[in-house]
Amino acid sequence: LKLAFLGVFSCAQFSFDPPDWTQVSDEAKQLVKLMLTYEPSKRISAEEALNHPWIVKFCSQKHTDVGKHALTGALGNMKKFQSSQKLAQAAMLFMGSKLTTLEETKELTQIFRQLDNNGDGQLDRKELIEGYRKLMQWKGDTVSDLDSSQIEAEVDHILQSVDFDRNGYIEYSEFVTVCMDKQLLLSRERLLAAFQQFDSDGSGKITNEELGRCTKYGGHEKL
Repeated sequence: LKLAFLGVFSCAQFSFDPPDWTQVSDEAKQLVKLMLTYEPSKRISAEEALNHPWIVKFCSQKHTDVGKHALTGALGNMKKFQSSQKLAQAAMLFMGSKLTTLEETKELTQIFRQLDNNGDGQLDRKELIEGYRKLMQWKGDTVSDLDSSQIEAEVDHILQSVDFDRNGYIEYSEFVTVCMDKQLLLSRERLLAAFQQFDSDGSGKITNEELGRCTKYGGHEKL
């Protein structure tokens, strides 16, 4: 990554075409351009960067505020998540709760805390509905009776798919597992680590006995 960045910087060529940039504001793109200016005399200084309108705007917001894009992504991933086989659930839950870094889950942790109104460490049906309502209000939409019914139906679908242990709540580990970008979560290294955890005798295979133990992880029981 460092070498790739240096290569882009040295030739002063970069593009905002990749999909990751579609949700980035023009102000943010302008700041990136200023920071990547090839000629040092024309490049923005660190102090100027810190005083850039885009930085100032977001630093002035409360630390607990969640951006529309981040909340949209999290709720969207929960909505799209499909219930999978027990082994897949157990593997994903293990990777999401045990093999992710604080940096990788920082934004999701912030979103979870914003949605968790009573601070009990889990999201219930009411809190998820309020999260959807908040997102619609941010978008400038008014919530009609029809919209409310659709929101409730979507939340019920989410709970059915995401609540692995069927306790009526989405716990933090479940939230991270389904909201995290799947290409990031399902890396080769994490998949191997999960397999090695489940393959307790190191045989290179998961036996029926090991399978029975590891699928309990989907119910939050310890291996």
